[in-house]
Amino acid sequence: MDDNLKSSFSALFDFSFRRFITIRVVRVMYVLALIGISFATLGLLVSAFESSAGLGVLTLFIGAPIFFILSLLAARVYLELIMVIFRISENISAIAETAASADRRPKTPEA
Repeated sequence: MDDNLKSSFSALFDFSFRRFITIRVVRVMYVLALIGISFATLGLLVSAFESSAGLGVLTLFIGAPIFFILSLLAARVYLELIMVIFRISENISAIAETAASADRRPKTPEA
């Protein structure tokens, strides 16, 4: 088993929440969002063509592309926001560890 996969799997059972799995699965979440938005756009097109041919053509060339791009943009921004929050958390933890290790060092007397 791949080390990254083992690490991701073991993070599922980390009840202390010291390791975050969100950073590892955000790519999968983006692909799932892309697939879901594609199906929603297809459903929008089918619904528009069932209503009338004119509305279907209008939706095909204007409505569906705008819906697809804006929905994908919203999903991307949301996932990037999640990533930023988790990266901030990791950086703050690293700063806290560095500060804690600096406090443990013996202090030399100043002359």
